[in-house]
Amino acid sequence: MWLCATCASNRNIPSGRHICSKPGLSKDIINLTQQRDNLHAADPTSDNVAALTTCIHQLTNDNKKARWKQYLSTFNSHTNINPLWSTIKALAGKLKNYSNIAINFNGKAINYIIKKLADRFNSFFTAVTQHRFNKLNRITTWKSENLNLLDSPSLSTVQAANAIKQSHPSRATGPDKLTIFHLKHLGPLTITYLSRLFN
Repeated sequence: MWLCATCASNRNIPSGRHICSKPGLSKDIINLTQQRDNLHAADPTSDNVAALTTCIHQLTNDNKKARWKQYLSTFNSHTNINPLWSTIKALAGKLKNYSNIAINFNGKAINYIIKKLADRFNSFFTAVTQHRFNKLNRITTWKSENLNLLDSPSLSTVQAANAIKQSHPSRATGPDKLTIFHLKHLGPLTITYLSRLFN
């Protein structure tokens, strides 16, 4: 099913503008390439295909030499030759030289050993400590989990106002897209409504 949809989309949905020009190639090379492709489509066994391919390669190499000589002619004794050496290194496939700056852990340098670096960073940022129980927190959690809805404490308007007043100001929004700053500017009627809603 998906294959039919893909074929239909390739036939009927335009895939954008196709650029027919080939930058860096002369008109002669482009014309010879078109002739070679047309001849190969008509008669793949023709001997002229190999001859045209050889001619295309020769013209392409000559074009590259001419462009390289033109690029070299832009440099003289007064210009910066750093771009030239960067181009030569890129064409030669030279490896990039990294700086000798190493990461130190307690005075010991680790040079680009990824596994060791990952282990050290993990031990540095995720310190494993023994979990300690707080008796008061456990009692509070147990009481809150075992609360009876009928015996739940009620919240007065004064308590709601004091809770909002003592809350830490934060711009973090809740599920209702409200922040503490919104609650700090509520009037008495809204605070009464909130206390009734909580109860």
